[in-house]
Amino acid sequence: MFFRRWKSFIGFSLVGLLGGLLDLALPVVMGRFIDSLWGPTSSGESVTYLAFLAVLMVVSAILMTVGDYSLGLIAEETVFGLRTRLVQRAFRQPIGWYQKVSPGDLSSRLTNDTEKLRAAINNGPIEIFLNAALLLGTVSVMIWLSPLLVLVVIVIAVIGLAESVR
Repeated sequence: MFFRRWKSFIGFSLVGLLGGLLDLALPVVMGRFIDSLWGPTSSGESVTYLAFLAVLMVVSAILMTVGDYSLGLIAEETVFGLRTRLVQRAFRQPIGWYQKVSPGDLSSRLTNDTEKLRAAINNGPIEIFLNAALLLGTVSVMIWLSPLLVLVVIVIAVIGLAESVR
């Protein structure tokens, strides 16, 4: 059960990553579309780029939505299973155990702690991995489109970071 959930978790993370990578292709296709409007090409090429751009946007949006929804669903299932097990264990405790534990501590464990776990699953390591991959892809596309502009952006970012630290 646990392994199946993690396989699903990784699989749907990759679906979201694929949607994000398709998003990275949008500026390239948009640039080619704009170039085809002003260049010495036929109007059929412009329509082709526009159709490809629309399909790319729709597919990217669907993949990212499916990935986000599925990861959220897996997180909710995990928290539901954890809360179910916690309640089952709480029901099996002897009466004396309830006299030792404060009601606030018990309700906190049943609600707040599992809620924090859900947030960690939704916003945890997979998000870091996805965002790092998308950042790397974005920088790669930027370098491919205009290395000089990337250099300017990096210099401005370093100056801004240095100023914010002071």
